[in-house]
Amino acid sequence: MARSPTGMLTWSMGTRLRLSSIAVATNGKLTAKDYKTDQEVRWCPGCGDYAILAALQSFMPELDVPKEKIVFVSGIGCAARFPYYMETYGMHSIHGRAPAIATGLSTSRPDLSVWVVTGRSCSSTTRSTG
Repeated sequence: MARSPTGMLTWSMGTRLRLSSIAVATNGKLTAKDYKTDQEVRWCPGCGDYAILAALQSFMPELDVPKEKIVFVSGIGCAARFPYYMETYGMHSIHGRAPAIATGLSTSRPDLSVWVVTGRSCSSTTRSTG
């Protein structure tokens, strides 16, 4: 594992984890703002992902878990942008494998709070009979 010039941790397979800076409110507690990144949120107007992102950013300080102990694992598609919008660690996985990767991470690092973010295409199975 090595640190790239962009502040990402890079594994030999190319997987990247964004390093977070720990920003604390003046009272010593994290706030919703501390979980927002400088990335422009790019979802379609009216997408429900906006509400989910806002809810999680508001809720995360209540967990009282240090940001460096939180990881969001995503699949592909629109929902996969989620780790870019959270000022925590985050990584993309391959299609449909976010739960498996998150399980492995959580098992090997029980000190982390691991979250999975997927869209409908990564969390459901479809089969063509044609």
